[in-house]
Amino acid sequence: MTGRASPIRLLTWNIHKCKGSDGRVDRGRVLNVIRDASPDVAVLQEADERFGKRRGMLSADEVERTCGLRLVRSAGASPQSIGWHGNVLLLHPDIEVASMTSVALPSLEPRGAVIWRLRIGGRDVVVVGTHLGLLSRWRRLQAEEIARKVSLEDDVPTVIAGDLNEWQPHSGSLNAIERELGARAVGGPSFPSRLPLLRLDRVAAGKGATIHSWEVLDPRGASDHRPLLARVNC
Repeated sequence: MTGRASPIRLLTWNIHKCKGSDGRVDRGRVLNVIRDASPDVAVLQEADERFGKRRGMLSADEVERTCGLRLVRSAGASPQSIGWHGNVLLLHPDIEVASMTSVALPSLEPRGAVIWRLRIGGRDVVVVGTHLGLLSRWRRLQAEEIARKVSLEDDVPTVIAGDLNEWQPHSGSLNAIERELGARAVGGPSFPSRLPLLRLDRVAAGKGATIHSWEVLDPRGASDHRPLLARVNC
């Protein structure tokens, strides 16, 4: 991948702790969907169990063996976890991680974001993965915190992706993110996966990054969310 021109294939997906729409936990189904999407960068949510020791639901070995990707364990993850509040990154082996910052977001429930500065073909790209809260007031505060953190980064291409939990088209809870990047967050109906109606999973790009195209993929029953694959020019 080194030296390859844009677009970057970026996947965001809430894998729901590998629990499918049939209620069955099956890591193999999740990995097969990711493999077939062939992303350069995959931003996953709910990659850890939610309670107790918050055990990670994927292993680096099986991610590499099935998908050919490298699992990047999030800073601040508990000993048994792979993500920060469930947010984790999978990368094409030619992509380097220059820095990583885990951010605790304001909320009544544990929520977080991870800011990864990646080096892709000799250029820097900032990718932010997050899972925002269920209540609009808290989503607004969380989006403001993410926007504030992103504003502190150098002026390099930036992508924010994840389960943003915003189902209304014009609620305003994502305004801070969209204002910082100068672009609207995009995404199609992705939840629930069997009969998708709500646009919960979205991607926004700015600071020199633009979304060339995007599509919602069929998860083949592997999660209650559908994955979103975006092609991003940087």
